[in-house]
Amino acid sequence: MSERLVKSLSWTKIYSWLNNKKQFIKTYFEWEPFFETKEILFGSCLGKMIELKEYENEDLVVNECMKNFDWEIIEDKRKEEILRNSFRNISWNTEFIEKLQELEFDLFSEFENKFQDFIDWVCTLWYSDNCSSDWKGLKEFKTWKWVWDEKRVDEHWQLDLYCLLTFLKKWYFPENIELIWFPTTENENGEIILTWEIKRFNFNFEKNKERILAWKEKIPKIFAEIYEAQLEWENQKFAENNWEFSEKLFLEAYELQKEIDKLTEKQNFLKKQIEEKMKAWNLRDYKVEWVWSVFYTQRKKFNYDENVKNAEENFKKIKKEFEEKNQAEIVETLNFRFSK
Repeated sequence: MSERLVKSLSWTKIYSWLNNKKQFIKTYFEWEPFFETKEILFGSCLGKMIELKEYENEDLVVNECMKNFDWEIIEDKRKEEILRNSFRNISWNTEFIEKLQELEFDLFSEFENKFQDFIDWVCTLWYSDNCSSDWKGLKEFKTWKWVWDEKRVDEHWQLDLYCLLTFLKKWYFPENIELIWFPTTENENGEIILTWEIKRFNFNFEKNKERILAWKEKIPKIFAEIYEAQLEWENQKFAENNWEFSEKLFLEAYELQKEIDKLTEKQNFLKKQIEEKMKAWNLRDYKVEWVWSVFYTQRKKFNYDENVKNAEENFKKIKKEFEEKNQAEIVETLNFRFSK
Protein backbone atom coordinates (compact mmCIF):
# COMPACT_ATOMS: atom_id res chain seq x y z
CA MET A 1 0.00 0.00 0.00
CA SER A 2 1.27 3.47 -0.84
CA GLU A 3 1.93 5.96 1.89
CA ARG A 4 -0.78 8.59 2.13
CA LEU A 5 0.18 11.91 0.63
CA VAL A 6 -2.67 13.62 2.48
CA LYS A 7 -2.33 12.70 6.15
CA SER A 8 -4.95 15.05 7.61
CA LEU A 9 -8.00 17.04 6.63
CA SER A 10 -8.65 20.72 7.08
CA TRP A 11 -11.41 23.00 5.90
CA THR A 12 -9.21 24.14 2.98
CA LYS A 13 -8.55 20.56 1.84
CA ILE A 14 -12.19 19.51 2.20
CA TYR A 15 -13.41 22.55 0.29
CA SER A 16 -10.82 22.03 -2.45
CA TRP A 17 -11.67 18.32 -2.81
CA LEU A 18 -15.41 18.88 -3.01
CA ASN A 19 -15.23 21.83 -5.41
CA ASN A 20 -12.18 21.29 -7.65
CA LYS A 21 -10.64 17.81 -7.60
CA LYS A 22 -8.21 18.60 -10.44
CA GLN A 23 -6.73 21.51 -8.50
CA PHE A 24 -6.65 19.38 -5.34
CA ILE A 25 -4.52 16.78 -7.13
CA LYS A 26 -2.14 19.44 -8.41
CA THR A 27 -1.79 20.99 -4.95
CA TYR A 28 -1.60 17.93 -2.69
CA PHE A 29 -0.37 15.11 -4.97
CA GLU A 30 1.91 16.97 -7.36
CA TRP A 31 2.99 19.64 -4.84
CA GLU A 32 2.25 22.49 -7.18
CA PRO A 33 3.02 25.74 -5.30
CA PHE A 34 -0.10 27.32 -3.87
CA PHE A 35 -0.79 30.60 -5.64
CA GLU A 36 -1.89 33.31 -3.24
CA THR A 37 -4.20 35.69 -5.08
CA LYS A 38 -4.29 39.39 -4.30
CA GLU A 39 -7.66 38.83 -2.62
CA ILE A 40 -6.18 36.21 -0.28
CA LEU A 41 -3.19 38.44 0.53
CA PHE A 42 -5.45 41.41 1.22
CA GLY A 43 -7.46 39.34 3.68
CA SER A 44 -4.24 38.14 5.36
CA CYS A 45 -3.05 41.71 5.75
CA LEU A 46 -6.30 42.93 7.28
CA GLY A 47 -6.51 39.92 9.61
CA LYS A 48 -2.94 40.47 10.81
CA MET A 49 -3.59 44.18 11.43
CA ILE A 50 -6.58 43.26 13.60
CA GLU A 51 -4.64 40.52 15.42
CA LEU A 52 -1.64 42.77 16.17
CA LYS A 53 -3.80 45.86 16.72
CA GLU A 54 -1.30 47.58 14.48
CA TYR A 55 -2.43 50.18 11.97
CA GLU A 56 0.73 52.27 11.53
CA ASN A 57 3.77 49.96 11.41
CA GLU A 58 3.67 48.66 7.86
CA ASP A 59 6.92 46.68 8.10
CA LEU A 60 5.76 44.77 11.18
CA VAL A 61 2.48 43.67 9.59
CA VAL A 62 4.05 42.81 6.23
CA ASN A 63 6.87 40.79 7.81
CA GLU A 64 4.39 38.81 9.89
CA CYS A 65 2.38 38.02 6.77
CA MET A 66 5.57 36.98 4.93
CA LYS A 67 6.46 34.28 7.46
CA ASN A 68 6.17 30.62 6.50
CA PHE A 69 5.15 27.71 8.75
CA ASP A 70 8.65 27.70 10.25
CA TRP A 71 8.25 31.37 11.18
CA GLU A 72 10.89 32.38 8.67
CA ILE A 73 10.39 35.46 6.52
CA ILE A 74 10.42 34.39 2.90
CA GLU A 75 11.48 36.52 -0.05
CA ASP A 76 8.70 37.10 -2.53
CA LYS A 77 8.64 40.51 -4.20
CA ARG A 78 5.19 40.06 -5.70
CA LYS A 79 3.67 39.03 -2.38
CA GLU A 80 5.42 41.81 -0.47
CA GLU A 81 4.28 44.46 -2.95
CA ILE A 82 0.62 43.34 -2.72
CA LEU A 83 0.77 43.25 1.09
CA ARG A 84 2.27 46.74 1.28
CA ASN A 85 -0.33 48.13 -1.10
CA SER A 86 -3.04 46.41 0.94
CA PHE A 87 -1.76 47.90 4.19
CA ARG A 88 -1.65 51.39 2.72
CA ASN A 89 -5.10 51.04 1.16
CA ILE A 90 -6.48 50.20 4.63
CA SER A 91 -4.45 52.33 7.03
CA TRP A 92 -4.99 55.72 5.38
CA ASN A 93 -8.68 55.83 6.38
CA THR A 94 -8.60 56.96 10.01
CA GLU A 95 -12.39 56.67 10.39
CA PHE A 96 -12.27 53.00 9.41
CA ILE A 97 -9.32 52.38 11.73
CA GLU A 98 -11.46 53.76 14.55
CA LYS A 99 -14.15 51.22 13.63
CA LEU A 100 -11.58 48.43 13.85
CA GLN A 101 -10.44 49.69 17.23
CA GLU A 102 -14.04 49.63 18.44
CA LEU A 103 -14.37 46.09 17.08
CA GLU A 104 -11.41 45.02 19.19
CA PHE A 105 -13.54 45.26 22.33
CA ASP A 106 -15.82 42.51 20.96
CA LEU A 107 -13.00 40.16 19.99
CA PHE A 108 -11.74 37.20 21.99
CA SER A 109 -8.26 36.73 23.38
CA GLU A 110 -6.82 34.14 20.98
CA PHE A 111 -5.94 34.44 17.29
CA GLU A 112 -5.01 31.73 14.78
CA ASN A 113 -5.91 29.05 17.29
CA LYS A 114 -5.49 25.45 16.14
CA PHE A 115 -8.37 23.03 16.56
CA GLN A 116 -7.46 19.37 16.12
CA ASP A 117 -9.07 16.01 16.84
CA PHE A 118 -9.48 12.56 15.30
CA ILE A 119 -12.75 11.72 13.61
CA ASP A 120 -12.82 7.93 13.11
CA TRP A 121 -8.99 7.78 12.85
CA VAL A 122 -8.87 10.81 10.52
CA CYS A 123 -6.79 13.70 11.85
CA THR A 124 -8.94 16.79 11.35
CA LEU A 125 -7.74 20.30 12.08
CA TRP A 126 -8.69 23.90 11.61
CA TYR A 127 -7.31 27.34 12.48
CA SER A 128 -9.67 29.99 13.75
CA ASP A 129 -9.28 33.72 13.07
CA ASN A 130 -10.33 34.63 16.60
CA CYS A 131 -11.72 32.53 19.43
CA SER A 132 -12.10 32.30 23.20
CA SER A 133 -9.78 30.12 25.26
CA ASP A 134 -12.61 27.71 26.08
CA TRP A 135 -13.67 27.48 22.39
CA LYS A 136 -17.18 28.68 23.26
CA GLY A 137 -16.81 31.79 21.15
CA LEU A 138 -15.59 32.31 17.59
CA LYS A 139 -15.12 35.25 15.23
CA GLU A 140 -14.45 34.40 11.59
CA PHE A 141 -13.23 37.24 9.33
CA LYS A 142 -14.07 37.37 5.64
CA THR A 143 -13.01 39.77 2.91
CA TRP A 144 -14.10 39.51 -0.71
CA LYS A 145 -16.58 41.08 -3.05
CA TRP A 146 -18.82 38.00 -2.94
CA VAL A 147 -21.84 38.88 -0.88
CA TRP A 148 -22.33 37.31 2.54
CA ASP A 149 -25.83 37.24 3.99
CA GLU A 150 -27.69 35.35 6.71
CA LYS A 151 -28.50 32.42 4.42
CA ARG A 152 -24.95 31.97 3.18
CA VAL A 153 -23.53 32.19 6.69
CA ASP A 154 -26.14 29.71 7.94
CA GLU A 155 -25.02 27.18 5.28
CA HIS A 156 -21.27 27.74 5.68
CA TRP A 157 -19.49 24.36 6.10
CA GLN A 158 -16.42 25.92 7.66
CA LEU A 159 -18.44 26.89 10.70
CA ASP A 160 -19.93 23.38 10.78
CA LEU A 161 -16.43 21.96 11.12
CA TYR A 162 -15.55 24.37 13.92
CA CYS A 163 -18.67 23.35 15.83
CA LEU A 164 -18.00 19.64 15.31
CA LEU A 165 -14.37 19.83 16.50
CA THR A 166 -15.43 21.82 19.53
CA PHE A 167 -18.08 19.25 20.39
CA LEU A 168 -15.68 16.31 20.00
CA LYS A 169 -12.97 18.01 22.03
CA LYS A 170 -15.02 19.75 24.73
CA TRP A 171 -18.31 17.83 24.62
CA TYR A 172 -20.29 21.00 24.15
CA PHE A 173 -21.15 23.22 21.20
CA PRO A 174 -19.87 26.80 20.96
CA GLU A 175 -22.34 29.39 22.13
CA ASN A 176 -21.21 32.49 20.26
CA ILE A 177 -20.24 32.19 16.59
CA GLU A 178 -20.02 35.27 14.43
CA LEU A 179 -18.87 35.88 10.87
CA ILE A 180 -17.58 39.41 10.23
CA TRP A 181 -17.46 40.46 6.61
CA PHE A 182 -15.39 43.33 5.23
CA PRO A 183 -16.70 43.86 1.67
CA THR A 184 -14.07 44.70 -0.96
CA THR A 185 -13.80 45.96 -4.51
CA GLU A 186 -10.99 47.02 -6.86
CA ASN A 187 -9.59 50.48 -7.62
CA GLU A 188 -8.48 51.76 -11.01
CA ASN A 189 -5.05 50.13 -10.52
CA GLY A 190 -6.58 46.69 -10.00
CA GLU A 191 -5.73 46.73 -6.28
CA ILE A 192 -8.11 45.32 -3.66
CA ILE A 193 -9.67 47.99 -1.49
CA LEU A 194 -12.39 48.08 1.17
CA THR A 195 -15.85 49.55 0.74
CA TRP A 196 -15.42 50.64 4.40
CA GLU A 197 -18.42 48.63 5.54
CA ILE A 198 -18.35 46.05 8.33
CA LYS A 199 -21.18 43.49 8.29
CA ARG A 200 -21.70 41.00 11.12
CA PHE A 201 -23.72 37.75 11.06
CA ASN A 202 -24.47 35.21 13.79
CA PHE A 203 -24.33 31.48 13.08
CA ASN A 204 -27.16 29.41 14.54
CA PHE A 205 -25.57 26.11 15.58
CA GLU A 206 -28.78 24.87 17.25
CA LYS A 207 -30.59 25.05 13.94
CA ASN A 208 -27.80 23.17 12.12
CA LYS A 209 -26.89 20.48 14.68
CA GLU A 210 -28.04 17.59 12.50
CA ARG A 211 -25.96 18.82 9.55
CA ILE A 212 -22.97 19.52 11.79
CA LEU A 213 -22.97 16.00 13.26
CA ALA A 214 -23.37 14.49 9.78
CA TRP A 215 -19.82 15.64 9.04
CA LYS A 216 -18.61 12.99 11.46
CA GLU A 217 -19.55 10.38 8.84
CA LYS A 218 -18.67 12.50 5.81
CA ILE A 219 -15.07 13.23 6.81
CA PRO A 220 -13.84 9.57 6.86
CA LYS A 221 -15.55 9.00 3.50
CA ILE A 222 -13.85 12.07 2.00
CA PHE A 223 -10.52 10.90 3.42
CA ALA A 224 -11.02 7.47 1.81
CA GLU A 225 -12.02 9.06 -1.52
CA ILE A 226 -8.84 11.14 -1.49
CA TYR A 227 -6.70 8.04 -0.93
CA GLU A 228 -8.48 6.16 -3.73
CA ALA A 229 -7.82 9.13 -6.00
CA GLN A 230 -4.17 9.06 -4.94
CA LEU A 231 -3.83 5.38 -5.91
CA GLU A 232 -5.48 6.04 -9.25
CA TRP A 233 -3.18 9.02 -9.81
CA GLU A 234 -0.10 6.93 -8.93
CA ASN A 235 -1.16 4.16 -11.33
CA GLN A 236 -1.69 6.68 -14.09
CA LYS A 237 1.70 8.27 -13.42
CA PHE A 238 3.33 4.83 -13.41
CA ALA A 239 1.74 4.01 -16.76
CA GLU A 240 2.78 7.39 -18.19
CA ASN A 241 6.35 6.96 -16.96
CA ASN A 242 6.51 3.43 -18.41
CA TRP A 243 5.16 4.67 -21.71
CA GLU A 244 7.65 7.53 -21.73
CA PHE A 245 10.40 5.03 -20.95
CA SER A 246 9.25 2.62 -23.68
CA GLU A 247 8.72 5.40 -26.16
CA LYS A 248 12.24 6.65 -25.48
CA LEU A 249 13.66 3.19 -26.20
CA PHE A 250 11.64 2.93 -29.41
CA LEU A 251 12.85 6.33 -30.56
CA GLU A 252 16.47 5.46 -29.76
CA ALA A 253 16.17 2.16 -31.64
CA TYR A 254 14.55 3.95 -34.58
CA GLU A 255 17.34 6.55 -34.72
CA LEU A 256 19.98 3.79 -34.56
CA GLN A 257 18.25 1.88 -37.35
CA LYS A 258 18.30 5.00 -39.51
CA GLU A 259 22.04 5.31 -38.89
CA ILE A 260 22.52 1.62 -39.73
CA ASP A 261 20.58 2.04 -42.97
CA LYS A 262 22.72 5.04 -43.95
CA LEU A 263 25.95 3.20 -43.13
CA THR A 264 24.79 0.07 -44.97
CA GLU A 265 23.95 2.15 -48.03
CA LYS A 266 27.37 3.80 -47.88
CA GLN A 267 29.08 0.44 -47.36
CA ASN A 268 27.34 -1.07 -50.39
CA PHE A 269 28.40 1.88 -52.47
CA LEU A 270 32.03 1.44 -51.40
CA LYS A 271 31.89 -2.33 -52.01
CA LYS A 272 30.74 -1.70 -55.55
CA GLN A 273 33.63 0.69 -56.11
CA ILE A 274 36.11 -1.87 -54.70
CA GLU A 275 34.74 -4.62 -56.95
CA GLU A 276 35.09 -2.40 -60.00
CA LYS A 277 38.66 -1.46 -59.07
CA MET A 278 39.68 -5.11 -58.44
CA LYS A 279 38.18 -6.20 -61.75
CA ALA A 280 40.00 -3.41 -63.55
CA TRP A 281 43.31 -4.39 -61.93
CA ASN A 282 42.64 -8.14 -62.27
CA LEU A 283 43.08 -8.68 -58.50
CA ARG A 284 41.80 -11.67 -56.61
CA ASP A 285 42.85 -10.54 -53.08
CA TYR A 286 43.98 -7.28 -51.61
CA LYS A 287 45.25 -6.51 -48.09
CA VAL A 288 45.27 -3.02 -46.61
CA GLU A 289 48.77 -2.39 -45.29
CA TRP A 290 49.12 -1.80 -41.53
CA VAL A 291 45.48 -2.83 -40.96
CA TRP A 292 45.74 -6.56 -40.37
CA SER A 293 42.02 -7.29 -40.22
CA VAL A 294 40.99 -5.70 -43.49
CA PHE A 295 41.00 -8.08 -46.45
CA TYR A 296 39.13 -7.91 -49.70
CA THR A 297 38.52 -11.11 -51.66
CA GLN A 298 36.98 -11.37 -55.08
CA ARG A 299 35.72 -14.75 -56.29
CA LYS A 300 35.32 -15.38 -60.00
CA LYS A 301 32.80 -17.78 -61.50
CA PHE A 302 33.28 -19.45 -64.87
CA ASN A 303 30.80 -21.26 -67.06
CA TYR A 304 32.52 -24.58 -68.02
CA ASP A 305 31.25 -27.01 -70.66
CA GLU A 306 30.38 -30.65 -69.83
CA ASN A 307 33.85 -32.03 -70.77
CA VAL A 308 35.59 -29.76 -68.26
CA LYS A 309 32.99 -30.49 -65.52
CA ASN A 310 33.39 -34.27 -66.05
CA ALA A 311 37.18 -33.99 -66.02
CA GLU A 312 36.98 -32.07 -62.74
CA GLU A 313 34.76 -34.72 -61.15
CA ASN A 314 37.13 -37.54 -62.28
CA PHE A 315 40.10 -35.64 -60.90
CA LYS A 316 38.37 -35.26 -57.50
CA LYS A 317 37.72 -39.02 -57.39
CA ILE A 318 41.36 -39.85 -58.23
CA LYS A 319 42.59 -37.40 -55.54
CA LYS A 320 40.27 -38.92 -52.96
CA GLU A 321 41.51 -42.48 -53.79
CA PHE A 322 45.13 -41.39 -53.40
CA GLU A 323 44.36 -39.71 -50.04
CA GLU A 324 42.41 -42.71 -48.71
CA LYS A 325 45.26 -45.14 -49.69
CA ASN A 326 47.81 -42.80 -48.16
CA GLN A 327 49.53 -42.61 -51.54
CA ALA A 328 49.39 -38.77 -51.48
CA GLU A 329 52.20 -37.23 -49.39
CA ILE A 330 51.37 -34.05 -47.39
CA VAL A 331 54.06 -31.52 -48.24
CA GLU A 332 52.44 -28.25 -46.99
CA THR A 333 49.43 -27.08 -44.94
CA LEU A 334 47.85 -23.77 -45.97
CA ASN A 335 45.57 -21.71 -43.79
CA PHE A 336 42.98 -19.48 -45.41
CA ARG A 337 41.13 -16.61 -43.86
CA PHE A 338 38.26 -14.96 -45.61
CA SER A 339 36.45 -11.77 -44.75
CA LYS A 340 33.07 -10.58 -45.87
